[in-house]
Amino acid sequence: MKNKVLHCRDCGDRFVFDARQRRRYAENDWPEPIRCPNCRSRKRELWETNEAYRSLMKGGGMKLYGRAERARFHKLGG
Repeated sequence: MKNKVLHCRDCGDRFVFDARQRRRYAENDWPEPIRCPNCRSRKRELWETNEAYRSLMKGGGMKLYGRAERARFHKLGG
């Protein structure tokens, strides 16, 4: 495999998707990255600092609704 130049979806910069990375992505059936390494790390950092995300990871704070409650919300929504 050869190196491939991709364009970042967020910042528009070009980045190199090298042969080693391409091989690893292909072995794991992952799609090609759409963000450059800087934007990927920035997005990951936002997810980790997001309160809702932290709450889910800790197992508290957010209420998960059962089927009956979801049906009621669906009726309210339209």
